[in-house]
Amino acid sequence: MARPSVLVVVLPIVLATLLATANAQDYTAPTPSPLPDTPTPPPPPPPPESSSTAPPPASQPPPAASSSPPPPSPPPPAYSSPPPPPPPASNWTPVANVKDPKIQQVAQFAVRIHALSSTELNMQLQIVVSGETQPCNGGYNYRLLITVSGGKNTQYEAFVWGILGTTSWKLLSFTPKY
Repeated sequence: MARPSVLVVVLPIVLATLLATANAQDYTAPTPSPLPDTPTPPPPPPPPESSSTAPPPASQPPPAASSSPPPPSPPPPAYSSPPPPPPPASNWTPVANVKDPKIQQVAQFAVRIHALSSTELNMQLQIVVSGETQPCNGGYNYRLLITVSGGKNTQYEAFVWGILGTTSWKLLSFTPKY
C-alpha cells in the first residue's frame, strides 16, 4: 500500500490556513444598533485645555498683534441629552373637585381593573373621597382614596398612571385602607 505524499496532506491544511487568515483580516464586526429605549451615553468630555492656545482655524485670518487677550474658545458641540428625570415625589397636587368626570373615570378604571384581576367581581365604585395628581412621563399619576361596595373592604387607595384621552393607562396599586 502506498503512503500518501506529505505534500498531498500538508497542502490542503496550508491553503485552508491562508484562506482563513485572509478572511479574518478583511472581517469587521458589525456595530450593534442601540435599543430604541436605551439612552445614548453622552460623548466624553473635551480634553482639558493646555496652557498654549490652539492655532486659529484656517478660514480665519491670523489675529493682529495687540495687547488684547485671545478670543474665547468655541463652546463644546451640542449633543442630545437624555430625557429629564421624573419629577420628585413631592409635587403632588390635591384634586380640587373629586366629582370631576375625569377623576371619576380614573377611579372607575381602577375599580374595574382590580375587580377583573381579583375575586371581587361585583365591586362597584361608590365615591371618590379625595385625590392627588402628579405629572409623570408625559401623563399623570393619580392617587385616589375611594369608597366601594361589594369588596372585602369599603375604602381603597388606588394608584393609577395614565394619559387623558388615550388608552395608555396602568393600575399600579389598589390597596385597602383599614
